[in-house]
Amino acid sequence: MDKDSHTTETINTNREDIKKFYFKELDYLLDRLKWYDNLRGTVLAICVTASLTLISISVANNQSIFMIVPITILLFFIIFDRRCRKSIISYFCCGFVILDNFKIQDQDTVFHIDCNPLSEEGRRIINQYNTLAERKKAIQTTKVINKGFFFYLPIIILIIELSGSFLWILFDLIKWFIELY
Repeated sequence: MDKDSHTTETINTNREDIKKFYFKELDYLLDRLKWYDNLRGTVLAICVTASLTLISISVANNQSIFMIVPITILLFFIIFDRRCRKSIISYFCCGFVILDNFKIQDQDTVFHIDCNPLSEEGRRIINQYNTLAERKKAIQTTKVINKGFFFYLPIIILIIELSGSFLWILFDLIKWFIELY
């Protein structure tokens, strides 16, 4: 069997096979959503631990320049979380499309119960846009990515770290300048 034979064979699909496929797809989507939640929590814990460790090392060694590293770590988390949120919205969109295709109106499904800004944005995109191209563009340009506790908290901490680092470096430069003369 050559590598392209699967594309040349006719696949007989009936309604039951399509149903099984979509239910496997829903199961996959739910697993991915859980995986992304766990991944975001793990990366956040690692970034916070690394930042606090590096801040304490900087303070203990009185090296203000090392404060740049925790700021970079926090910036990495913000960029990483933004990318994860886009993926999560796309998974919610896929789930809502599958539910809509089967005309499932049960409001007790996970996709309907999980009322967070990302799931609501997924529903809005599905309701507002009809083509895949429009939906992809809407996911990429959504403003929901820049909202919520887990967006604003790292930004606030980043501002505090930047201000503290700037003041510490400025204080060290002034102290160095005074000692020089």
